[in-house]
Amino acid sequence: MKIALGTAQLGFEYGIANTVGRVSPEDAARILDVAERGGVRLLDTAPAYGDSEAVLGALRAAERFAIVTKTARRGAPGAAGVVAAFERSLERLRATSVHALFVHAAADLGGTAGRELAAGLRTLREEGRVQRLGVSVYSAAEVARALAVLDVDAVQVPFNVFDQRLLTDGTLGRLKERGIEIHARSAFLQGVLVTDSSRLPAYFDPIRPRLAAWRSFCAERGLTPLRAALGFVTGIPAIDHVVCGVESAKQLEEVLASAEPLDPAEFRDLALDDPDFVDPSQWKISA
Repeated sequence: MKIALGTAQLGFEYGIANTVGRVSPEDAARILDVAERGGVRLLDTAPAYGDSEAVLGALRAAERFAIVTKTARRGAPGAAGVVAAFERSLERLRATSVHALFVHAAADLGGTAGRELAAGLRTLREEGRVQRLGVSVYSAAEVARALAVLDVDAVQVPFNVFDQRLLTDGTLGRLKERGIEIHARSAFLQGVLVTDSSRLPAYFDPIRPRLAAWRSFCAERGLTPLRAALGFVTGIPAIDHVVCGVESAKQLEEVLASAEPLDPAEFRDLALDDPDFVDPSQWKISA
């Protein structure tokens, strides 16, 4: 099972297509139950995801799933600060260790502070409180800079039908050759790929023809946008985990039912090499 459950929605309102706001504790419990029954083995969280870690801790998620969390954004500097922040994550999660700890912002590995951060992370791995060290990146350049500072065991990368940059430039293949575990996020481009384009902000007007082509592609093959978007990402052999966030147990059931891999070669012509639209951190959308 490649699907990993993203838990940002359990801690705060997340995603351009979010329609229900923050998930209630009762719904969070139902989501985890569906995940466990459906074969999901990995949960992805972070201190930056509001109360997500605490929600997972209250539900004893660490007793049922492997957990990936991340460093505190712009957290306390130095190795000691890294360790202290991670210990607070463990307390919230009610866990003694995690599957992986990712540097939430690759830029944090820069300069002297970055070397101190890397030292703190290595200490945690040596102590066995972290099985794998990783970094969350947005580009191939960030991958290269991170690898120069930290001997990572895992990376989290953006990847979807429109954003195929790390596949076409060979980054995914090179990471896999080094034995690095690859986690893909943004399989639905924060919901853009599975939301009716009429409901999207005007910011996306320049790519509405591409969105229409995407819908036609799906219709011609008898696929829902959810099935096609997810099948493309799970069909990439180099990708080990596909992180998907949901707002309800029903949504998760739909995701799990749509996870069968498809041939990624069929999707090649849908790639959109424009960071203004494939990189959510670049979006300029008014609240």
